[in-house]
Amino acid sequence: MIFAGGQIAVTKDRNQNVKNIKELIDYAVEMKADYYVTPEYSVSGWTDDADVYSPPTEEVAELVDYAASKNVGSMLATLWTDEEDKVRNQIRVYDRDGTFQDSANKLRTWGPLEVGDHSTEAIGNNVIVMGNGNKIGLMLCNDLWGGGLEGGPCVWKEMLHHFSAHYFVHATNARRGHNRFQDEVFSEYHNAWMRMLALDYDLLTVDNAIKMEGDPYYGETASQSGILRDGYWVEKPPRNGVAYFANTMGSPYEKKSN
Repeated sequence: MIFAGGQIAVTKDRNQNVKNIKELIDYAVEMKADYYVTPEYSVSGWTDDADVYSPPTEEVAELVDYAASKNVGSMLATLWTDEEDKVRNQIRVYDRDGTFQDSANKLRTWGPLEVGDHSTEAIGNNVIVMGNGNKIGLMLCNDLWGGGLEGGPCVWKEMLHHFSAHYFVHATNARRGHNRFQDEVFSEYHNAWMRMLALDYDLLTVDNAIKMEGDPYYGETASQSGILRDGYWVEKPPRNGVAYFANTMGSPYEKKSN
């Protein structure tokens, strides 16, 4: 399967976010991708204020319809209100025809708004079966590398050993541009975790092109976006500004056909 990632700007303006994601969808069509993948908070924008947040229901519906009209599946990362009226940080997955397939909740959350859970059951719920029968592990930000700082289970190892994931998609939107030394240390930390995972398994990861809070930013992303295979970057876009990339992922590996 071909996946297209978009290191796009996740802003405070939802209309602008929709426009940015539609441009990613157009790129995915050009690359004949099966799915496109957005950074964390890409539709809703980031917030931890319950008085500001509202579920981006209309925006998600517009994007899914637009993608379906072009025969592309969606992996939209956004804040969302679930059936229990809890705010979740999710990757929402829709088939090529726009049918809702599944969602993955962020497991290692922070801040007062998002509800998280990194129990074994919750980790298993974030491994979904794709149309080709492969199982894909979906993670958001700290789900991939947070175990090294917070303790608790290593999420991707749990996905591998207990739920037989074949490959991984990771949407992130970490802090950056606050302290040069801190940015450098966290960048090395993030990238080491991603390359360790990808020694044996494909990983697509995509970060926000600007600051986490949605403010303009022209420096490097908090972590490298792209696609890793065998510990190497097979797709490695620039870390400054908007960038798109696409390649095959799965098991067994296939060569890019376009």
